[in-house]
Amino acid sequence: MADAGSDDRFETETLAENIVSTNISKVISHYLQSPERQGSYVVGYVDGKARLDAFLEDFDRAGCTGFPLRSSNSRAKYGSRPKPVLNSGGRLPRYAGEERIVWSSNSGKVPIPDTATPFIMSGTRHHHCMFISDKKKPQLNKRSGTDSFGRSMCKAEIHVREIRLFLGYSATEYGPSNQKASLRKRCVNHLTADLRCGKALPPVTRYHIRVPLPEAHSDHPLGKAAGCFQKVHPALISKMGQLVQAGISDFPNVQQYLRACTEELLENAVIHPFPTDRRYHPLMKDIQNHVWRFKFKLKEDQARIIDLEEHDYLGSMEDFPIPDPSDSVTLSNMTT
Repeated sequence: MADAGSDDRFETETLAENIVSTNISKVISHYLQSPERQGSYVVGYVDGKARLDAFLEDFDRAGCTGFPLRSSNSRAKYGSRPKPVLNSGGRLPRYAGEERIVWSSNSGKVPIPDTATPFIMSGTRHHHCMFISDKKKPQLNKRSGTDSFGRSMCKAEIHVREIRLFLGYSATEYGPSNQKASLRKRCVNHLTADLRCGKALPPVTRYHIRVPLPEAHSDHPLGKAAGCFQKVHPALISKMGQLVQAGISDFPNVQQYLRACTEELLENAVIHPFPTDRRYHPLMKDIQNHVWRFKFKLKEDQARIIDLEEHDYLGSMEDFPIPDPSDSVTLSNMTT
């Protein structure tokens, strides 16, 4: 009987992994352009911030896991940089931090191939699987006598590199190979001059992405079994706050409103969440916790307003009369 139970559990886990793999493949093929597999990861790119946000949200839904932001850095745009100094021949001030125009980049974990179009780096983002431990040092488990981090140490991560691609300055028309370098140099000089004068053609914001496949995850479930570890979606939390402010705090009624809100969120979704995903299908205890929190906050705000009215903290200009000039103290009055 034990063997039969273990076989059934193995088949269930295998089926869940297959569903997750199918969902992730569907999301990748729908969003990523020029996808390429590199081991247990896939690299590709999307154009536009809205497209990136939609991809990341659908990718989280596909595996029923989350990738919170771990680190990010960005560089100032050319529009926010100092203007050229007068009588300097169009040169920027020293240490203005002008970015280098490049044609490709192999640094980091997300390579950017050469497409004969110049670009500048705008920033990077690093997302790590939500099942990584937040503790830097292991703790001793007194029962087993072994070190433990309390949570699994999944190594799956998402890397995003943002670039600004200048399609209007591509160097695609050249003859022999010895003309390639000179043509690209002219294109870079032309682009640099236009950027400094503010006449450059608007660039395309492109995001090169490296995302993990299911086999990159470790020490935690994926799919249906991972739904119980999720947090409620921010849009649903905001909706509960609006309902409490409107006087609707009955838990079953709030749940009905949240179901309608979830349908609106998933109207254009490529992948629909698992029924166990608490981000889109919060449990009743999740609804109760958030409703009580908003009710407590609303009660505090109302008490603060009443306190202000009672003590007249707002006041008016009448509370501060203009002093009489005859009451002012002068040096003549202070002489003995």
